[in-house]
Amino acid sequence: NVFDLVFTENRVGETLSMLAETLGEPQRLIPPEFAGEDAKWDDDHRAPWRDSEFPEGRKNDYDVLMSSNFFLVCFDEDGEVTRVDCERTSAVDEEDAIELAESALAGAKETGVFGRFHYRVADLREEDGKCVVFLDVTDEYGAFFNVLLISIGGGIVAWALMLVFVIALSRRVIRPIAENMERQKQFVTNAGHELK
Repeated sequence: NVFDLVFTENRVGETLSMLAETLGEPQRLIPPEFAGEDAKWDDDHRAPWRDSEFPEGRKNDYDVLMSSNFFLVCFDEDGEVTRVDCERTSAVDEEDAIELAESALAGAKETGVFGRFHYRVADLREEDGKCVVFLDVTDEYGAFFNVLLISIGGGIVAWALMLVFVIALSRRVIRPIAENMERQKQFVTNAGHELK
C-alpha cells in the first residue's frame, strides 16, 4: 500500500507536469522534430511519433491529457486573468476556477492541494505570467483507497483464519500434555491414599 501510494503520487505529479507544460493543449505535445505544417494528429488521434516513442501497455501523453479531468487559469504579469479553460471538468465553473487559482497563487507554493484537486503553478513560456493547472485526482486516489480497504479486509480475514487455526491446533497439541498431567495428579492422589 505504501508503494501504491508512492506510485499514485508520482503518476499525479507527472500528469500535472505534462498538463502545466502543454497548458492542456494536445498540439503542444508534438516534439520539435515533428513541428511544422505536417505535424497534425490524424483521424484516429495518432501522433506521428506514437508507434515508436511509447512502450506497449502505457498511455502516451496525448491519451493521458485526453482522459484527465483538469482545468487551468492563466494570469499575466499584473495578475489579470488571461485564460480560463474548464472544458475538461464539470466540477467547477469559471468563477470557481478563478477563485481557486487566485488562492493557489496567494499561497506562493508551486504545488498543493485543494480538496480533490492537486495543482501546479507554472510560468508561461510565450509571455510573462503564470498558469495554475488543477487536476481532479478522485479516480487515482479512489483506486488507491480501494486497494487499501481490500488489503485491510484481506488482512483481517487472514488474521481471523489464522486465529481459528492456531486455537484448533493448540487444543490438539495441548491435549496429551493435559492428559499426562491428569494421570500424574491421579497417581499422586492414589499413592497418597495407599500411603495413608
